[in-house]
Amino acid sequence: MEYDDSELKELHNELCLLGSDHPEYFDAFLLYILAKVRCSLKLKVGAKEAFLESISLNRAMWPSWEELIMLVDSVDEAEIEAYSAGGHWMYQFFRAAVLSRFQLHKNALEQYEKLSECGFPNMPYIMNQAAASLNNMQEHDMALEFFKKVRKLDPYRVEQMHLFSDSLYVRSARSDLADLAHTFFKTHKFCWETCCIIANYYSLRGEHEKAVVFLQRSLKLNPNNAAAWTLIGHEFMEQKNNPAACLAYRKAIEADSHDYRGWYGLGQLYDILKMPSYSLYYYQQAHKCKPDDSRMLVALGEVYIRLNQIPDAQKCFLKAYKVGDVEGTALMLLGKLYAKCNDNDQAALIYEKYLDVYGEEFVSFTMDDLNNIATCCSFLAKYYLKKGDLDTATPFAQRCLEYDTTKEEGRNTLRQISQLHHRHSVLPETLVAASNATSIVTMHPGNVLPPGSSTPLHSFRTPTIEEGEAEMVISSDASDVSDESSLNASY
Repeated sequence: MEYDDSELKELHNELCLLGSDHPEYFDAFLLYILAKVRCSLKLKVGAKEAFLESISLNRAMWPSWEELIMLVDSVDEAEIEAYSAGGHWMYQFFRAAVLSRFQLHKNALEQYEKLSECGFPNMPYIMNQAAASLNNMQEHDMALEFFKKVRKLDPYRVEQMHLFSDSLYVRSARSDLADLAHTFFKTHKFCWETCCIIANYYSLRGEHEKAVVFLQRSLKLNPNNAAAWTLIGHEFMEQKNNPAACLAYRKAIEADSHDYRGWYGLGQLYDILKMPSYSLYYYQQAHKCKPDDSRMLVALGEVYIRLNQIPDAQKCFLKAYKVGDVEGTALMLLGKLYAKCNDNDQAALIYEKYLDVYGEEFVSFTMDDLNNIATCCSFLAKYYLKKGDLDTATPFAQRCLEYDTTKEEGRNTLRQISQLHHRHSVLPETLVAASNATSIVTMHPGNVLPPGSSTPLHSFRTPTIEEGEAEMVISSDASDVSDESSLNASY
């Protein structure tokens, strides 16, 4: 059923007529109403003009600033004179929120810190926004600390609490998430944030059907909420309902094309459907929205591998590590890629770097972490064994014994190392024994026979002048021994 906006259009015409006939009636608040009507009619340019006119009449008109956050097209636009004129302190709050919206969360945190130092210490709004930025930076432990402080200062604040539930979801804090859901269901039952909190709770319990129901309620309360559209897309993915998930992610992009989550969700969906060309496009769009997020770079690298664009994949994995690898997989994937291309020297460097960075970092390793460490140790042990560097290969082979997946490989490598050590130790002894068993070295002029010899040896050859005046004969095998016995017989 198509949405009927005829009444909104009629209201918009009446407001415009009132503005032309009696412009003195229009203060900051009436301009705000006009702008909201234009937003509902998707008249973005006209809405932006009305909001700007509203704040020009009252620089402290925060509702207008708040709506402009979602209407600006870039950070640079937010710094033009129309917004920053007068240097009002409210503009600093607006600028920080714009930085956060365009995924520049580190800059946003710095801005909020400055505001906190300039007369707004322990302000719940600032702490809440800082926690939201930390959540988007995947710093969930710090985000939880900030959110908990906000809850103590202002227990009825519902803004950004859906992100609080997101951090609790990531940390699998089921009891805390249940408490949060029950609390806000009592006090803010009809807020879209509450519906998202409850949906996260049901999703953590694996009840995806109930999660979808509450996310649908959230979207009825706030149809233009990109975060809710993204969450419902995730839930449809869990239910293997790919067409519905695709539609939800596209709605998220339509609501806010600068939010990477809708693009990233579509990339994952087409990845699952084994359509790498499509997933490449959507991952690229997600990367444009958030260029310093390693997850997009790793996803791009994996798609490039499927498309056999190996150099591009290597660049993506390397950049993912440099910008800060959230999941700790970029180096491992890069090392495997070099090994697959038979570039073992580069693979060894990458694997050693992985062990230096992650080998002792985690307090509790996951199974994937242990498998990655085992793979690195196994490769490096074989690599240095092949190079003949037994001293370097030995500790890596010994570490292989700690993991079930590489225990047998470690034993085989250590056995080979032991055999090579044995050969190297036996070889000098053999050479010494051979030198002790050699016959006496005799030196004679080239044309003179040994004394007491009645007949010359048939094997004795008279050297030429160019070859020298003497020949050294060393007997070290059975044939030489027989020749020596014939010499003694001739005496």
